[in-house]
Amino acid sequence: MENLPDFDTILTALTDWTARILSIELPIPDAALVLAFVLMAYALRLNTRAIKEDVRADIEEIYQAELLLANRRTQQAKGDLRKAQMEIERERQKRRREAVRNDSTRRVHGPRLVEAAQNFQQV
Repeated sequence: MENLPDFDTILTALTDWTARILSIELPIPDAALVLAFVLMAYALRLNTRAIKEDVRADIEEIYQAELLLANRRTQQAKGDLRKAQMEIERERQKRRREAVRNDSTRRVHGPRLVEAAQNFQQV
């Protein structure tokens, strides 16, 4: 154990090694830089396209939900309109029947049949 370095020596050695690693300059060819830029642009484009498709899908989903809700409301309104029209027609018929019942000038006897004239010339 006596041969082991102390903590300060270990930290100094690590600092020296990292300084040596970071001080190494490697030449990077222009083609590698261009390739990296193109790959980053392509990745960004893919990411943007995916986000765009997600947003479009969300918008279409919301549109379909609103369309379904509007169709349901339309059908409900049509049903209510039909019920109201039938109720109005029933009330109209009811009033007409009551008016006919209460009419004092209505005929007591049914309509008379008129005999056709028999004076036609025969051909």
